[in-house]
Amino acid sequence: EKVTIKSLLSLFSRLFELSNYLQLLDEVNKLDPLTGYYNPIGINNYVYKLNNEKRLDKFNTLYVNIKNCKLINRICGGIQNGDILIRQFADIIYDSLEEDEIMGRYGEDNFAILVKKENTKKILELLKSIPVSANINGGIISINIEAVVGYYENNLNDSFYTIIDSSSTAMNIAKSLNNINVVKFDSELKEKIELSRLIQKNFFLDLNDEKIVPYYQPKVDINNNTICSSEALSRWFN
Repeated sequence: EKVTIKSLLSLFSRLFELSNYLQLLDEVNKLDPLTGYYNPIGINNYVYKLNNEKRLDKFNTLYVNIKNCKLINRICGGIQNGDILIRQFADIIYDSLEEDEIMGRYGEDNFAILVKKENTKKILELLKSIPVSANINGGIISINIEAVVGYYENNLNDSFYTIIDSSSTAMNIAKSLNNINVVKFDSELKEKIELSRLIQKNFFLDLNDEKIVPYYQPKVDINNNTICSSEALSRWFN
């Protein structure tokens, strides 16, 4: 009987250790190894938590891309040294967040931030230029990291896909524009994107249906008044 009790206690102890290990493993699985902050899994779980608490609509999602990341790596002498500055960049953002606000790395030079709506302006101002410095190979390297940002005003019951897709789409549009670092995903932008996607879809369909027709405008040689070539244009009968 004593042996059985001792065996059971040993088994319970091992199960407790295993439970703690699995819990720790689950937490590690949510973290980005470079920065120590959330990865997409962690962000997804936090969005799920906010939705369960009926609080997601109190936050905006910022999708952040570091400008000229490849140039930063070259200045620092390689990716590993550039990572030192990226970690510092992430730390500065994190230290500026308030309770319940989170950030995570979305791979390479992209980050996602869930920030309260009343604090969005403050974080956007911070992201205009973040000074970082590090001792690399015996010398101090100091630069200002700028970011391109797309942001989306979350609605209650928005999915993780919706907020990331919307904010990252706005960010990609910001990257394509000159001297504009922040783009908001709103109903007007959504309509433009839907129209663009519709045009792309119809283009290939109509191309196959021969609804895109070439027209030729002749060029005339004024020396002899004869047609010598032509310009081509196409008309899309949609």
